[in-house]
Amino acid sequence: GVCVMEDEKERCICKYPFGGPDCGDSYWCSEGFGKSECQAGKCRFDFKTRIGYCDCSTDQYYNYETKQCENIDKCPFMDIKCTKPFEECKMGACACMENFKRNDKQDCIPDFCSSNPCGENEICEDVLDEPGRVNCICKHGFTFDGKTCQKVNKCSVPGLLGCEQVCNSKTEACECNPGYTLQSDKKTCKLTDESQKCKKDCGAGACVKVNKSERCLCPPTYAAKGLTCVDRCTAKALPPGLCPNDQCIADAKLGFKCKCEGKYAYNDDGVTCRRKQMCHEEGGNKDCTGKNALCFEDFNSEKGYQCQCRESQEFDENGQCVDKCKIESFKQDCILRSATCELDECKCPPMLSFGPDGRCSEIAQVSYLGYLPISKQFYAVQSATLSQNSDEKEIINYSSLQKDLRDAMVTLLGKNYHSSDIVSCEMKTLSYNCLIEIQLNSDPRDQINILTDQSSCVGGTNNKCLMPPHLILDKTEATQGKFTPADPCEDVIKDGTCGKQKECTTFNDGTNSFECKCGKGFSSVGVIQPYSDKRTMIHNCEDINECLNPTVCPNRTKCMNSIGDYDCACKPGFVAPSETADLKRTNCVEMCNQKICKHGRCEAKDGVYRCECDKGYTGFNCDVQEVDMAGATAMRVVLIILSIMVIPLILFSVLMVHKYRVLKKRSYKSSYIDDTSSTIGLQPMRIED
Repeated sequence: GVCVMEDEKERCICKYPFGGPDCGDSYWCSEGFGKSECQAGKCRFDFKTRIGYCDCSTDQYYNYETKQCENIDKCPFMDIKCTKPFEECKMGACACMENFKRNDKQDCIPDFCSSNPCGENEICEDVLDEPGRVNCICKHGFTFDGKTCQKVNKCSVPGLLGCEQVCNSKTEACECNPGYTLQSDKKTCKLTDESQKCKKDCGAGACVKVNKSERCLCPPTYAAKGLTCVDRCTAKALPPGLCPNDQCIADAKLGFKCKCEGKYAYNDDGVTCRRKQMCHEEGGNKDCTGKNALCFEDFNSEKGYQCQCRESQEFDENGQCVDKCKIESFKQDCILRSATCELDECKCPPMLSFGPDGRCSEIAQVSYLGYLPISKQFYAVQSATLSQNSDEKEIINYSSLQKDLRDAMVTLLGKNYHSSDIVSCEMKTLSYNCLIEIQLNSDPRDQINILTDQSSCVGGTNNKCLMPPHLILDKTEATQGKFTPADPCEDVIKDGTCGKQKECTTFNDGTNSFECKCGKGFSSVGVIQPYSDKRTMIHNCEDINECLNPTVCPNRTKCMNSIGDYDCACKPGFVAPSETADLKRTNCVEMCNQKICKHGRCEAKDGVYRCECDKGYTGFNCDVQEVDMAGATAMRVVLIILSIMVIPLILFSVLMVHKYRVLKKRSYKSSYIDDTSSTIGLQPMRIED
């Protein structure tokens, strides 16, 4: 570093990557990112690679987002198989998935109630055969009033205590009217003086004389109305909070009960109501499945449930859940935002991000491009839509890869991470060589190399490793390379911002500002500034019609305009002087003036020519010599005659050889005689006279 005097004190100005009071430490650990991110005593800087690290124990990695050491999950590289339903490998062992728990048999069963989805005064019950669905039931002593579970006095529920005359709401016990005695069943009452009975019709009540006047004594579920007893439903005298929206019906046995229909069903007491599970009990599941959606209970909605699409889907114009990028309105929205629709989201071109206006209008001031060798084993999926005869039997699971990539980048880059994206992928034998763009909040300088540093990819075997927490790489076919600052004029970026037919130039002033100019064959008809950086300009280009210039082509040719260019073609009756002639610079010649017919006479008509060949020549241009047909015919005759004579002679010779061999066999006999040279000896036979 350099020592300077400031306020009569010496101070060292250190040259990067050095830092500290005397420039003996690294800037990264003493003043930079490592000082704020690493735990005390865990910061380390490699001056050779210029990469800083926050050290952890063996089998751990440092999460720069949470600022703590975390255990490496080695499940992807283990032979362990988790085969039970709702089971997965976590941290090297089989464990239940989220919202599931072990039962006594060590099976994973639903545990969605642990997230407390039910309301106050409700009991949650997981539906075991429908994971994710729960039943919310009012606690004992509570009833559903249409909104919440309310505490209800036992005396208010018809038939619960069975009191014949009076139910004391304070003690929740049966009592009798004056002149009656409570019987041993603690429910019914007996008149002490039978003479007090009267004959007036009290309906469900009893007629008694009180002070010489007749009076109707009504049961708890009835109310006195005029000179008789009517049920409390008819009398509109329901106990408060007993029935949803005070809807009830008369009941001959009980007096009344709540009216439980539509989104309500009767509790086990047959009197009060509970909320129906509309997805399960009223066909909600079937309805939503028909829409490729999931059913969710929503008691306050009209149907009592809602069909909701999965995270990556939305309803189309036919009410079906489909991938967002298959919905025309969603795609058009992305286009209006200057984005493309990919992986069910609007995606900005490289080096751009969404601005305050919701469009891809922000130019990334810090953007890096680099390659990562993505493991094909973990991210390739078989495609059922591909033809069996197709060479491409697999596709990349981009959704899973994108998620794992983003998790890995934020883990390694921490608060400096802004966004990441997959630009393209090249298929190799064991991996996908994927071009990745990383956008950051500030320039990490050499620290960006941590993405390709060997220590950042841990565990695994056979060149496979884990970029925590979940991204799997395969370095078998990896090429040595680093992440480098993105250039807005690189083809992979320029094609998305300028277009393929424009020329891109940068200002070379340390910024990412650029200008898209019209290429050859185009003229500028205006300039737009679509980004927040007003220095960046994109020209609107229009094709130049070169054919408006009458001298652009030679006089025996005609001009044909094309996008960004033009061509010259020979007029009728003329041809190019040679196959390689450039007609923009070389004129055409008359068809029959170039010895086109090599051995014949040329005739031109209606823009085409025909060759009248001389005797002894043929072909389109009279350039093929004819064969002497008379000599050829005589030769064929001679060959035929010779064939007729020779073939019988050959057949006769074969026959004579065969007869000779037969006669020779008859002249010998065989005998088995041991000698020193052969086991078979042939001796002439003696012919007897």
